[in-house]
Amino acid sequence: MKRLRFFVGLSFVLSLSACLNDTIRPDILQDYTPKMVINAVLTADSTVSIRLTQSLPVVDSTYPTLVQNATVTYESATGADGSFTYDPISQTYITNKVFVPGEIFRLRGEHPTLPTVVSEVRMPDKVESQASLTLDGGVDTSGLSGDLLTLTVNDPGGQKNYYRLRVLYNNGVRFIPFSYPRADPSFADYNSLVLEDNSVLFTDELFEGQQKTILSVAVNSLTAGISGDKYMIEFASVSSDYYDYFISLDRAIDAKEVTFQGGFNNAVVIHSNIDNGLGILATESRSNFILR
Repeated sequence: MKRLRFFVGLSFVLSLSACLNDTIRPDILQDYTPKMVINAVLTADSTVSIRLTQSLPVVDSTYPTLVQNATVTYESATGADGSFTYDPISQTYITNKVFVPGEIFRLRGEHPTLPTVVSEVRMPDKVESQASLTLDGGVDTSGLSGDLLTLTVNDPGGQKNYYRLRVLYNNGVRFIPFSYPRADPSFADYNSLVLEDNSVLFTDELFEGQQKTILSVAVNSLTAGISGDKYMIEFASVSSDYYDYFISLDRAIDAKEVTFQGGFNNAVVIHSNIDNGLGILATESRSNFILR
């Protein structure tokens, strides 16, 4: 038995008493219909793969499983159509079809025991961009000289655009991403997000229709002793669904943390563009710049 007190202003007090007795009631979700879940990022001009799972009620005692016997097809706005094949090695559905920037297509997933899902998406247009490297052209966070990496973007006007940026350095074996400094106003917390792979997801809100130059200074001697390729910049124009999904996911994680601390929050709905199902079919058109 706990007594809760709520104080409003300075004038009155309301006291409530309640017994806390949490009970699991699986009957509430007994009519829940499992749905097909699609999670994929499709990159223009590259082969694509899609992972399918199925959703379950939160009170279910089992875990979501891979869907291996679905029929997955696509139909392009240009009239081309085809299908995906399940690959047991990668546990994804793959196709030889390569989607190009600007292409619109509809994906359809069918399964004997799950509702049919549909998603219509568009590959973003590639945005004109250039990158350059100036050795020891800047000053790093320790006050030492560091390599200056410059990315220039010509943002298309008349529309809201969404971007993803990742910077990597060569450690002698492979390219490793490093944390991108967020001093640039376009990378402020309110309109950008750092993903798990150290990509920065952001919008053109502060430079819509203009040329944008993004600068980064690598830590002093980060690629010392490396001959040839030193850095790589990944720059992608991404779909609004891509951006909205990760932003909503981040808000849901934040809400969960606050709730765990004892606060109260409205439910956060994770963005999805899968009709009759769940998940996200995100698209991007990417440019990779190798700098030496």
